[in-house]
Amino acid sequence: MKKTMHVFLVVLLAFVVNSQSIYAKEMESIPLLGVGAVVQESQNGEFLVKTEGLKAGEGFVSTPKDFESKNILFQMEAKGSDPVILKIEETDARGKFLKEKELEVPLTRNWSPKQLDFMLESETSQIDVFVLTKEKKKTEFSVRNVTVTGQ
Repeated sequence: MKKTMHVFLVVLLAFVVNSQSIYAKEMESIPLLGVGAVVQESQNGEFLVKTEGLKAGEGFVSTPKDFESKNILFQMEAKGSDPVILKIEETDARGKFLKEKELEVPLTRNWSPKQLDFMLESETSQIDVFVLTKEKKKTEFSVRNVTVTGQ
C-alpha cells in the first residue's frame, strides 16, 4: 500500500510541476518551477507560491527562450506581505555563467506591477528568471501576468 501511494504521489507531483506555466508576450508556454517552494495555479492565470522557509532564496524560476533583442524586460504583477527579489541570470550556450542582475521589490496586499530590465551579452545567451524570498521563513506570495520579452 505504501509503495502504491508513493508512486501515486510522485506521478501527481510530476503532473502538477509540468502543468505550471507562465506565458510570454508571444503566448509561448514557459515552465514555472518551484525553488524550495510549491507553485499552484489558482484562478485567472494567477499563481500562488508557498515557500518551505528552510533558507532565503526560495520561490520560482523560469527559463524563457527566443528573444528578438538583447534588451530583456521581465514584468509581472505580484502581491504578498514580504519583499521578494527579482533576478535574471545569463549563461552562454554551453551553460557558463556570464552575469546576473537583482532587484529587491516590496509586496503589499494589493496587486502591483514589478519589472526588471536586463541587457544580454549575446543574442545566443540563455536566461533564467527568478522570483525569490529575501529571508529564511515560510512565505506566500502571488504572481500574475508574468512576461519576459525582448525590447
